[in-house]
Amino acid sequence: MIENVDAGNPNVFKLYRGMYEMNMVDGVTSSDDARVMLTMSNIVMLLRDIAVQTYSEGDRLATMPYACRPASDIVLPVVLLVGVNRSIEILTIESDGMMSIGTDIQGGVVKTGGMSYNIGARYYRKQY
Repeated sequence: MIENVDAGNPNVFKLYRGMYEMNMVDGVTSSDDARVMLTMSNIVMLLRDIAVQTYSEGDRLATMPYACRPASDIVLPVVLLVGVNRSIEILTIESDGMMSIGTDIQGGVVKTGGMSYNIGARYYRKQY
C-alpha cells in the first residue's frame, strides 16, 4: 500500500495521481517539504530544491517513493549552487529509488524544483 498519498478532491477531474514524499538522508533537506507529484500521464514532478549540508559523491541523497521510481536509471542535469559558484552536475535516480549526485557537496543547493521525468516504461514495456 502506498503511504502519504494526497489524491485531492474526489469530485473534480484530476490530472494528478497524488502527492508523495521523498525520504531524505541526514544532512539533506528540501526547502519547504520533500514532496513530488505524480501525474495521470506518469510524469513525476520534483517540487522543491534540495539543500545539502554535507554529501559524498555516490552516497544516497534521497529515496523516491515506490510509486515514483523509474523502470531503469534516469540521469538528469541539475544546477548545483555552492555560495556564489554554480555548476552543472549529474543527478541519478535509480530503479530502486536511490537519488545520488556525482560530486561532493559542502553546504549547497541542488536546483531540482520544477524538474520532471516520465515513468511510463514501468507500465508499458515488454516483459522478458
